[in-house]
Amino acid sequence: MHPLLGSGMDFHVEVLGEVGVISGKVEGDLTLVVAREYLKQVNRAMRDSGVERIVSDLRSSSVKINKVELESLSKELVQLGTKKVCRRAIVLSGDVNVYKQWENLNLREGFHYLKLFVDKDQAMEWLVEH
Repeated sequence: MHPLLGSGMDFHVEVLGEVGVISGKVEGDLTLVVAREYLKQVNRAMRDSGVERIVSDLRSSSVKINKVELESLSKELVQLGTKKVCRRAIVLSGDVNVYKQWENLNLREGFHYLKLFVDKDQAMEWLVEH
């Protein structure tokens, strides 16, 4: 895991070349600062590898982002390097309300290839098959 200094938060990003997917996992508190840094790392991996399918495993994280911050982050995605054509699967557990808000904000900003899952195998299947 790549620790983000001073945040009490860890994340890991890797390219799974054999299936053509960037896999990321976030653990701990998912704050606005951590989300930005995680997205930068994912986008760097996407740029370096040419892979445009991403699975983010957030089952071990706890969202600490309010609605205003979530909306702000959705408007920053292009600046952070996120492509509107990339497919993104988010694997989560627990309360899905904040993630549904995130999904809706992404749709509003033109990111139409985002889907929420509770099962990582199903997320990977969706990414690989499409």
